[in-house]
Amino acid sequence: MFVLRACLFAFATTGANSHYIWQDVSDDLESTSLTFSEHAGQPGMRAFLDGIKDKLSITQATADDTTEVAFSEKRDGAVNGEFFAPLPNVAPPYALEAACPYGIFTEAGPTALLKYYTSSPQITTPNDWFPVQDLLKNQFEVTLRDPYMSTGGKVVDEVGLKVGLGAGLFEDECPSGENSIDGMACIVAVVRFNGELHEPAVNVTTFDASGDTISIVECESVCIMKVPMSGSVFAAVQFKEMTPGTFEGTEYEYVDHWATTSTVIKRD
Repeated sequence: MFVLRACLFAFATTGANSHYIWQDVSDDLESTSLTFSEHAGQPGMRAFLDGIKDKLSITQATADDTTEVAFSEKRDGAVNGEFFAPLPNVAPPYALEAACPYGIFTEAGPTALLKYYTSSPQITTPNDWFPVQDLLKNQFEVTLRDPYMSTGGKVVDEVGLKVGLGAGLFEDECPSGENSIDGMACIVAVVRFNGELHEPAVNVTTFDASGDTISIVECESVCIMKVPMSGSVFAAVQFKEMTPGTFEGTEYEYVDHWATTSTVIKRD
């Protein structure tokens, strides 16, 4: 098992125009891509990437070693681009994630410290989440876990949850215990902060591989969401931590956390 981490510069706006860092993995598991865009998994403007090349670092951490992973920029037409990194030949399960504080941001309001996170863990069975969630080190995270993949397990513990589902159930899109509804797969979204379940309610937004919104669900720690029966699914979540501090000599009034994840739904 290994953890892949990266440091990225990014920028966020509000509402539908929000920018996130997105990470996914190729179908053959040989490479990962990192995009900065309004649209899930879609390359963004290359001009943004040009300003962060020297600030980006990617490392691979295993139980035995931590090494830097070389990356490059891939162009997508005349305007857009993304970062690309080959992955070591390591079989799943493993954790894959990226993170970076953008720095101070203010736009006609309180000064914020922006922090961005993304992940794309590779899972083979629901029980893989027990070790993998302990490998994930981002301060704020969202993950999508399918308890019905492969073995069709129906126990919440099989997606790595050591506690009950929590109060977020009132917004669930699927009845508890159902593996599908309305032709859609039922999966579990988990939001964590500092390695623990994140209790304040946040909106978890899911997207398909084209970057189109699937749904938005208010989630307190854990919730059950409907997604397509197969293919790539992305999720995004934002949390404003109302804690002031100082970053590189500049004071800020709160921390603005932005996290994404991706997974591939494979139902038998």
